[in-house]
Amino acid sequence: MDPEIRLDCLGPDGSVAHVSRVLRSISGRWKLHILFRLFAEPTMRNAQLLKDIPNISQKMLTQHLRELENDGLVARRDFDERPPRVEYELTRSGRALTPVLISVRGNSPACISRTGTGLQIDRACRSGAPSRGARRWHQMPAYHW
Repeated sequence: MDPEIRLDCLGPDGSVAHVSRVLRSISGRWKLHILFRLFAEPTMRNAQLLKDIPNISQKMLTQHLRELENDGLVARRDFDERPPRVEYELTRSGRALTPVLISVRGNSPACISRTGTGLQIDRACRSGAPSRGARRWHQMPAYHW
């Protein structure tokens, strides 16, 4: 293998810990939904996110927003107003994920369709009524962005 390609793939120390940290920070049933909404809209209020993401509870939205904020992907801007107004936006690190996640989203149907179970999952998602396996596999509701 070409040493330059190997260095690009493995990094200088051969570790993929940095990739694992990024994947952990975006894992969670609703985090990708939140991130994709913020890719599309520069700033969003809590109520907008709640309305725009079907089936998410206020508790889960708040929990995932806090986790994304703690991981440095989302910034919370609190306006000192009455009634209270809070907006969320992507940080520089969050915006850096945009092309990567959009590329993954664009390639995911092709990847899923290659496996035997993937075909079943792909068909279930397209029908709008995913099976239990499809929900677990995708970790997302039946709609697609």
